[in-house]
Amino acid sequence: MVLLTRAIADEEVLLDYCRDLVGAHPTLVELVRPVQARQRDHVGALRAALTRADPRPAQRPPGRVPGKARVAVTTLTQLASGAEQDRFADCLAAESGLLARLLASISASHAVTVELTRTRR
Repeated sequence: MVLLTRAIADEEVLLDYCRDLVGAHPTLVELVRPVQARQRDHVGALRAALTRADPRPAQRPPGRVPGKARVAVTTLTQLASGAEQDRFADCLAAESGLLARLLASISASHAVTVELTRTRR
């Protein structure tokens, strides 16, 4: 259960960063909105995987969005890359095949985000 609640908290940090990024850099909305939508889906799927009414994990405050759009996108790329690696590690540690598949799917989605944002820098 710790693995799952940690994954939820991490995914929520990335979701919050996407929201803040769009607010700070409206010109990036076309790039960030699809990422934000996938993040919402990730959080929802992970929450649905909880087997009992666990408390909501404590959220870490999102990092400040850099003032320059290029740096903000680079930060998004780094966050997505870290999330990709973390979910892959979680996948390998998962005790359930269904949870492992979910985590692997989320990791793959982050890999796509990394590639998309790298091309926009």
